[in-house]
Amino acid sequence: LYSFSKNYYMIKIYNIYIIISFIYNILYINYISSKGIELGLNNNNVLLPDININNIYKTFPRGNKFYIKPNNINKELIIYGSNLSSSLNNKPYTNIVRYMVNIPNRILYILVGLIISNGTISYASKKNLNNSIFQIKDYNIINYNYRGLLTEHNSKFIFKQSIDKFEYIWYIYNILSHYCLSLPVKTKSKIKNKIYYNIELVTMALPCFSLLRRLFYTGRVKTLPSNLYDLINYESLAHIIMSNASFHNKGITLHLHNFTIKELVMLINIFYIKFNFKSTLYKSNNKNVLYIDIISIKNLYYNIEPFIIPSMKYKFYKYI
Repeated sequence: LYSFSKNYYMIKIYNIYIIISFIYNILYINYISSKGIELGLNNNNVLLPDININNIYKTFPRGNKFYIKPNNINKELIIYGSNLSSSLNNKPYTNIVRYMVNIPNRILYILVGLIISNGTISYASKKNLNNSIFQIKDYNIINYNYRGLLTEHNSKFIFKQSIDKFEYIWYIYNILSHYCLSLPVKTKSKIKNKIYYNIELVTMALPCFSLLRRLFYTGRVKTLPSNLYDLINYESLAHIIMSNASFHNKGITLHLHNFTIKELVMLINIFYIKFNFKSTLYKSNNKNVLYIDIISIKNLYYNIEPFIIPSMKYKFYKYI
């Protein structure tokens, strides 16, 4: 057992962390808003459907109804998705809370960029997958079961970066901390007898991530959804570049090896039609990649610059 003084010290450290994270999130939103960039907070079109359409207390009558303490004091109107606090060291969510949690557009756009690049989504359990939403190929079909639930499967989002990108993974953690019960951890992998150290972020297993799994996976294969045009914005592009791109004298290469040529051609068209910059498909080491030339980078950078973290901005300076 720890002594009282050690426990008290850890509580102080934790409280300081919560305060810093809270201030960081406020400054982040204010900074982006001052740039006139659309966060998705003011978008009336909520991109993900409701996970539950019935009275959640009746759906889970044995669930703990007092996990979230009632607040009968504050009566302010809160913009959806603007008040997501950190869940660090909280107790695991009850089923009632799990089905109350969804992903607002502001965070969804970021997750889309991360999933297209290096992020993955895995099932918490593979039980009864044959009768799940993952078998419905048409994203526009929304079928709720007899309990009023869109899915009864939980999935978790996993994002890994090399240890030299710790600042970036910490930046992502601060954005997704509402969905995480623990901090990012250091991991080790061995490839061709060489050891690599990484930082890995893993969220809670929640139904809302199952909705993303349905969008971006066909079976076990990562794919691009047909409605990607509506799910991606400049902030998504910034995260695709920060987490996945390699920089060289002639431009930027996006290593999107998971996707087919047909999917990459669709992505090229989205880049050109929605964001007005050109990209080219070619092979590198026998793998399909997308190349963005210097002219396109100059046109793109003004719009993604507010979302680029300071430690990565220097990579763009030779292009602008």
